[in-house]
Amino acid sequence: MAQILGVPLTTYANWEQGRSFPSVDRLPRIAAFFDVTVDYLIGANRSTVNRRIVEQLAVLSPEQRQAVELVLSSMNSSNKSSNKSSNK
Repeated sequence: MAQILGVPLTTYANWEQGRSFPSVDRLPRIAAFFDVTVDYLIGANRSTVNRRIVEQLAVLSPEQRQAVELVLSSMNSSNKSSNKSSNK
């Protein structure tokens, strides 16, 4: 595996033993090799992520929550526009 990823064997051994971790740019390649998602590699799942979002939103003021909603709405609109133009 170390050879496939182009890292020294000691580096890969340290990853396996939890002494260090691969850089973010290596995660997609590792995930592809094992046919899993990057989320799976880092231990995130939908319920964990959703719980974190709810916890973070709970401490925001109403104005801050409204600002987050506006940003998300804007991002959603942008994605829909991009999808429509790429489907043409």
